[in-house]
Amino acid sequence: MNCLRECRRRLRIIACLAVVASTVLFGAQPISKLIGRVEKVCESPKIWSGVIDAKQCVDVTVMKTDSTVFTPGQSLHLDVHLIKGNRLFERDVPQFSASQISRGLTLAIDLRASCFHKAGPMEYVVEPSCITPVETKGAKRGAK
Repeated sequence: MNCLRECRRRLRIIACLAVVASTVLFGAQPISKLIGRVEKVCESPKIWSGVIDAKQCVDVTVMKTDSTVFTPGQSLHLDVHLIKGNRLFERDVPQFSASQISRGLTLAIDLRASCFHKAGPMEYVVEPSCITPVETKGAKRGAK
């Protein structure tokens, strides 16, 4: 019985060490972000994502990033899932809200693997929850 108890204790210690090691190795790095300026907003397919995988595209120019994959000045084509209820889209119409995403506005894009997927050369699929407008239409720059 003591042997079984000792084995369980050692397994718990090993499991805890494994969690700590994976956190140190994989979780300690900051999340990469990309700051981009919207150059073009594509036409909406006029349907929400659901049964059909509907996306609206936006072209951005990289302004700043801490990623080694992208460089400032680089142009990217992003396809964004049209998720009803997301703040980036109009409430009742499946398209980007012009106040959130339109030509000239700046976006912060989370580059985690769960957010950002390569679809082709300089083409990526992005989850809308991973895009944050840095400025919105109607908001003054530098205003708090």
